[in-house]
Amino acid sequence: AVAASAPPVEFVAAPPAASAPEDAGSAAASAPLPVASAPLEVRDVAPPPAVAQPASAPAVPEGQALRITASAESWVEVVDAKGQVLVSRVLRQGEQQEFGGAAPYKLRIGN
Repeated sequence: AVAASAPPVEFVAAPPAASAPEDAGSAAASAPLPVASAPLEVRDVAPPPAVAQPASAPAVPEGQALRITASAESWVEVVDAKGQVLVSRVLRQGEQQEFGGAAPYKLRIGN
């Protein structure tokens, strides 16, 4: 009985070789599944937000001042790239405020 159980181990090794051509057909069927076009399209969608970020950086070049003019009474908070709060207060209508911290700036504006 022990000798009989050893040949099935060898027989188990033989069927994978015999089923390998069948698996090749399964692999061909699997080939349409790895159509990674959809994930690549998702990756293509991801870069546009990254493109939007560099576009915002040139809007306020480093070393230049940021000027805000309030068209109505507005609460304004400006934080520079180092995390320093440059202003956090209410600006009156027509009031201008100029800032000179490290760009890019984070702005929060409300009424």
